[in-house]
Amino acid sequence: MKLYNPILISFLTIVLSSYLTALYTPAYSQKSASDTILSNGLRIGFDLGRIANFYMKDQKNFSLEGSADIGYQRWLGVAELGYANIKSSKDQVYDYNSNGVYGRVGVERNLLKGGDDVVFWGLRYGISQMTYSYGYYNVIDTIWGGSSGSIPKTSATQHWGELVGGIKGLVWKNFYLGFTLRFRFKISGSYNADLGPIIVPGYGAADKSTAFGANYYVSYRIPFKKPATFPKKKKVKKDKKAAPVLPATPPKK
Repeated sequence: MKLYNPILISFLTIVLSSYLTALYTPAYSQKSASDTILSNGLRIGFDLGRIANFYMKDQKNFSLEGSADIGYQRWLGVAELGYANIKSSKDQVYDYNSNGVYGRVGVERNLLKGGDDVVFWGLRYGISQMTYSYGYYNVIDTIWGGSSGSIPKTSATQHWGELVGGIKGLVWKNFYLGFTLRFRFKISGSYNADLGPIIVPGYGAADKSTAFGANYYVSYRIPFKKPATFPKKKKVKKDKKAAPVLPATPPKK
């Protein structure tokens, strides 16, 4: 997915505007953020960028991605699952097709100390399992000579790690908009010795050891309980004990 797609840039602008508006608006008569513990909850989301690409003209690829996270205080455990069908061709060079699923698991740390919004950084471990095939390919090499042929459906697996960061902003009644920026680095992969895949679902270009990417999510949080807020204890000044009042003595006659 291209990071500089105009639709995705527009969406990113909307998310940032909504988040900043919510952050600096004194709604709910907020108390001290440091005294608020985030509630446990399950958040389920979908990548809007994948869906938007599906409706673009001349789009041959199809992909879907969903995510889920569960939080305790300022930590989030995250799982992401996706599917991709990729078709690519170049006249007289190759005709390529692949299908695959991928998953990521990891943790995130919320940099905010309270409230419902999330600004995070985190880590992921990713794995992709796919099948790919070449209807034909022509490799041109003026020194060693070229080669041509076809590769039947072949299985491949790749493992990678990610450093991530992003925002999940509450926009309305447990609905969130947000984005995740990703720096990926390849760990290992098993491909056909003759010709490997072009694109690895969930990762990017198969011949690159590192890759950048972004996802744009809409999600809904299912809260387990309301946030528990612990107000600061107020110091009560102790009044000095008043002197006992003695009964009035009758005047002497």
